[in-house]
Amino acid sequence: MLPHASLKNELLLLENGLDVASFMALRRSVGLPEREKLQVKRALGASLCSVLALYGGEIAGMGRLVGDGAIIWYLQDVIVSPRFQGQGVGRAIVEKLLAHIRESSLPGSCVSIGLMATAGKEGFYERLGFHARPSDGQGSGMMLNLQL
Repeated sequence: MLPHASLKNELLLLENGLDVASFMALRRSVGLPEREKLQVKRALGASLCSVLALYGGEIAGMGRLVGDGAIIWYLQDVIVSPRFQGQGVGRAIVEKLLAHIRESSLPGSCVSIGLMATAGKEGFYERLGFHARPSDGQGSGMMLNLQL
């Protein structure tokens, strides 16, 4: 494990620097299934913004924004390599993505930012201001995985 202070000072966050190889490596590092390279390339190209976190040249984490870029934004693929978890990397990535939303959105507008948290990681997002659904006035989030 790396010390917090040095990690924070030396963490490099590259906006729109995420590539297919880094995406695939981070998914593997946390045990997520492989995706087709062409599919990943298309997804990265369609992202509104991505962040690649590097520490000393080593891939530490990533995150993406998808959505319409005006009303609806979604945090997607926020993944931190196990070696760097619990050291503020995920927070730095999410904060960078939220800064992008603030800078890109129309002044005075209200936007919605959604995400699907991995089971057990909800508290991480709650500490960053997100709230769980269902809640008063909001139903459950839902999804469909479609095999083509």
